[in-house]
Amino acid sequence: MTHTFTLPTVTLSQNQLDGKHWSVKQEQKVHWHSLVSYLIGTNPQQPTKARVSIVRVSKRLIDPLNVPAGCKWLLDALVNMHWLKDDSYKWCTVSTEQRKCTKGEEPHMEITIEYES
Repeated sequence: MTHTFTLPTVTLSQNQLDGKHWSVKQEQKVHWHSLVSYLIGTNPQQPTKARVSIVRVSKRLIDPLNVPAGCKWLLDALVNMHWLKDDSYKWCTVSTEQRKCTKGEEPHMEITIEYES
């Protein structure tokens, strides 16, 4: 079974968060948990092992290593809302990529969760 979601904002680069006060990081955590809760809701089924693909679509590309690091709170929110059993390697394989917005396209995140049978 596969689920695909689009969230109307993008994760911050890890460079934007390094050295910030803990309250700024907490704000990001709450933001992503609220966004996933409101727009996606709780998974009605028990999650199994999954492959997660996350595409960060933005006006500017960021350092490739900052893409997966910036997705931490998004993944935590997916676990919290029961879309993922856990974000450990035992239960989840995550791939991240990024691309620039096309003309007229707004920045967003594309998330695909594919559960193993």
